[in-house]
Amino acid sequence: MKIGCCTNMVAGTPTGIGDEHLPLLGRLGCDFVELPLAQIMELSEDGFRDLLSRVGIPPCGACNNFFPAEVRLTGPAVDFAAIDRYVGEALSRARRLGARTVVFGSSGARNVPGGFSAGLARSQLVELLRLIAARARALDITVVVEPLRRAESNIINTTEEGATLVRDVAHPSVRLLVDIYHHEAEGGTASTLREAGKLIGHLHLSNPAGRTFPRGGDEALFRPYLDAVRSALYDGSLSIEAYSGDLEADLLEALSVLRRLAGAER
Repeated sequence: MKIGCCTNMVAGTPTGIGDEHLPLLGRLGCDFVELPLAQIMELSEDGFRDLLSRVGIPPCGACNNFFPAEVRLTGPAVDFAAIDRYVGEALSRARRLGARTVVFGSSGARNVPGGFSAGLARSQLVELLRLIAARARALDITVVVEPLRRAESNIINTTEEGATLVRDVAHPSVRLLVDIYHHEAEGGTASTLREAGKLIGHLHLSNPAGRTFPRGGDEALFRPYLDAVRSALYDGSLSIEAYSGDLEADLLEALSVLRRLAGAER
């Protein structure tokens, strides 16, 4: 299992990308970095080229934060032509960075406006994901649907709901992401994770208590989940997505813990 780190929650510069941490992530031995795509889309072409020149060790394996909140994905104001233009440009930048996985969480963009039919909104997401899938497949990118806890999103909250959406889209370039933080918040268990295992294309992980980096002593918390996905023959990518007050110390310990659990200690 490849273990990486999301930079969006530890970003300390105005761009919100977190690319200032790339040398540290490389030095500590992350297998890949996961960068926030909506923030990357705010960069000028020159700014993007600068970022591109600094990505490599570790490589960019994934991008999260697909859509900014102002790009409406559900409700009466959806503009699929505008969305398609954004998707084309965003996936192109993700691929230029080297990413093969793009995370579809984007709660602000996908949340259902008040008074709008939840069923119709879900149909919009199916149509949207089929549109995205066609572009993603051409770039050899997999888009992974991320269920988000109810405190952040009012649609697609549980792992089961995410799995059903992926099945309804029925496209090989659309798979499921499970974030252990959101999974636990919505009452998910190792058993429900095992049932969805064959659909999983990517994992996010943090300690649900404070959404912090895994630490020594957390093995009992994470082992059932990692055993569950491995029982479904998942051996893909896992990103730590967490807050930190001391990134170097927290990441060093987290990598040690997760490599032991994943059976990939160096």
